[in-house]
Amino acid sequence: MAGKEHSGQPGSPLRLRCELQDAPLGIQTATPRLAWSFSPPTARRAGLTSRPTEVLVASSPDKLAAGQGDLLSTGSVTSTESSLVYSGQALGSWTHAYWQVRVRDQAGRLSA
Repeated sequence: MAGKEHSGQPGSPLRLRCELQDAPLGIQTATPRLAWSFSPPTARRAGLTSRPTEVLVASSPDKLAAGQGDLLSTGSVTSTESSLVYSGQALGSWTHAYWQVRVRDQAGRLSA
């Protein structure tokens, strides 16, 4: 799964990893672990690590860019967690998947 990082704005998710790898290929599980970090130290000071977060997983970069999580869309979840176990549509052999984490800021705006 290829992760899409944000532009480095304060509190943005970064260093997206799948099965602890930055650029994974040949993941051997149908339920991979997805993890991310927030840009420190601004994120902690601003309390952004517990803001509403949404994880999207798409079958193409175009769908992901359009905000379509056709394989998985968690919806907005308020949590201090920065990881999850994939629970979307079944991933078959040779399946390419693209994912991102979006965060709402204090004004309710969703990161791109």
